[in-house]
Amino acid sequence: MELIRSLATPRRADPGFVATIGGFDGIHVGHRALLDRTQARAAALGLRSLMVTFEPTPREFFARDNPPARLTTLRERWRLLQRQRLDVLCVLRFTAALRALPAVAFAALLRDAGVRAIVIGHDFRAGRSGEATADWFAANAAGCGFEVEVVPPVCVGEE
Repeated sequence: MELIRSLATPRRADPGFVATIGGFDGIHVGHRALLDRTQARAAALGLRSLMVTFEPTPREFFARDNPPARLTTLRERWRLLQRQRLDVLCVLRFTAALRALPAVAFAALLRDAGVRAIVIGHDFRAGRSGEATADWFAANAAGCGFEVEVVPPVCVGEE
């Protein structure tokens, strides 16, 4: 698995990516469902699989004075993700500037990085005021320049 720290990093002649995006603090069954769909879609399209995640996590960023306990460190996530056979892990620094990106600009950042499809959870939120939601991406897929797949909640028993 390749580690990158920017979506603007020049890449070798990649055909593009299918990306999943999120905080991913811990790799639970819902996260594995996103990863499985990302990898399946990447294989079907002949693209590489990409996870975009953040340091600090968005929850830590918003609660600086009393950050929530972490389920995993970045190093532990790296080890868990290696088992998933992900092609590329992009760890973006979560900053006020990234948080303030309008949904259209966030989508353009992904598209310009070579993302051809995204796989996101039903509760996905990003960008300014969280306006880049799963519903927003689904409604604006054509204008974003990539396919969008929204994964519904994953239930284990009654939860």
